[in-house]
Amino acid sequence: MNKLEEYFSELTPLYCIHNTQKNIYNLYCNSDLTINKTSTYAKSQSFINFLDQGKNYIKHSSLSDISIKPILSYYGLVQLIKACVLLVDPEYPENTSVLAHGLTSRKRKKQDFEFLSDEIKLQKNGLFVHCCKKMFHVEHFYEEKFSMLSLIVRIPELNTFFETTKGVKYLEKVLIKNDSIYINNTVLDELNITVDTFTGKFIENKIVSAKQFKDFFVIKGYYNDRTEINKFKPFHFNINNGSYYCINNRHISNYIPEILAHYIILYNLSMICRYETDWWMEMLKDNTSLEYNSIKLYLENCNDKICFLIKEYILDEIQKVK
Repeated sequence: MNKLEEYFSELTPLYCIHNTQKNIYNLYCNSDLTINKTSTYAKSQSFINFLDQGKNYIKHSSLSDISIKPILSYYGLVQLIKACVLLVDPEYPENTSVLAHGLTSRKRKKQDFEFLSDEIKLQKNGLFVHCCKKMFHVEHFYEEKFSMLSLIVRIPELNTFFETTKGVKYLEKVLIKNDSIYINNTVLDELNITVDTFTGKFIENKIVSAKQFKDFFVIKGYYNDRTEINKFKPFHFNINNGSYYCINNRHISNYIPEILAHYIILYNLSMICRYETDWWMEMLKDNTSLEYNSIKLYLENCNDKICFLIKEYILDEIQKVK
């Protein structure tokens, strides 16, 4: 069983509409959302359809040639995000504005275009902003645009590649032991903050204690459950080696959920793939370039990671009403 099948197998009970309807109704009630129990049947059917369609897109993307992979991965992710939104928003889609992508790419690429330097602007409406608010309770970002480099280096499965090729340590591996997280002091130095600022900014009210030693600092709290750790802003789980990593670069310290980083990256790649065909196909021929190898490595890892993150989000929401 590959990772994609493994992750979706954990969601198998949700393909039973009776189970899903009960969970969705309880989630809406738990969040004080007004909804008629009968109407949750249609919502549950839509949830299953989004989940199934998203899985099919991702599955076919994993088997496809790299030249069309971004399109399938992006639309698979869109369908999976729609399933997640239905768990927290009974009105979705309330209007047509939430059906748009919610992002804007540069209309025409420059002659010296470089993917890692390219930027995507956030729009005021669309699926991206809607899921930020509904799924992650993020009303706004410090930036109105994100560069591809600032997003892709947050993906822990690519950490070794970018540390080697760029000579920059964007993520620092952390140790999780019992109910404590051990983090190298270099993280504080790089982010130019204290332990108290780190815990206050990133982990908020989950702390039992935080103490700094000579070479590292320790955050002690309720961290026995992996899904609990996944909620904390600076930490990213690497599905390839089972380790956690912490943001270690002040230029990418502003928070964005990892699944939304994938949304932006894949949106841009899918647009380039469709509308910048000359650049895209020429780039794919140059298999020694940084552009090619970073994109290839990302596309080799993103499908499994997307399914992991979606699975974790859905199960975490369902657990709230168990």
